[in-house]
Amino acid sequence: MMNKKRIFLILTILILIMAAAYSALLIKLPLKNQGAGMSKFKIFEAKNPIFNFTFEYPKAGWTPAESRGSVEKYDLVYLRGPTDEKTKFTALIHITVRPLEAGKTASELLEAYLKMDSNLTQFEASHKEAIKIDGENAVSALCEYKAIPSYSLRVPFAAFKKRMVFLVKNDRSYEFTLNTLASKFNTYAPILERVLKTFRFKK
Repeated sequence: MMNKKRIFLILTILILIMAAAYSALLIKLPLKNQGAGMSKFKIFEAKNPIFNFTFEYPKAGWTPAESRGSVEKYDLVYLRGPTDEKTKFTALIHITVRPLEAGKTASELLEAYLKMDSNLTQFEASHKEAIKIDGENAVSALCEYKAIPSYSLRVPFAAFKKRMVFLVKNDRSYEFTLNTLASKFNTYAPILERVLKTFRFKK
């Protein structure tokens, strides 16, 4: 009888020890997950001195590339995102750096580009607002329109959403744009927000 009681007592103690260890593990897991979240992003840095900035972008699903205008003078960094299987349209986030036209402000540049886009089918601009990027004043707007998502496929017009942000600094304009299918906009908008939030000019 004593042996059975002793065995029961030992088993109870072991169960309590295991429960305490498991609870401690659960407490530590959120901290590990936070660290894992940070490791999901990379820092963009370029050798081109025109790209005098850094920003964070996802390690998976978004690929950075650079290009330069051959006729128009501009330098472009773009993130190529996921491709929609049905329309074959690829989501893009890009940062375009141009020499600043004399006297132009960020607001004037935004209005000029909205005017150019106003020729698009069912074009509508909204959510114009002032924001800060690395402590600098910038302006933002959301556009909606319809267009053919792929000229290589026979697909109908699709609804698009595009967010444009303009910043002026050191005689240059910086245009940040996310352009994607309207149905995917809420999925990809946080990626642009991450770029804007982590964007830093090099000192």
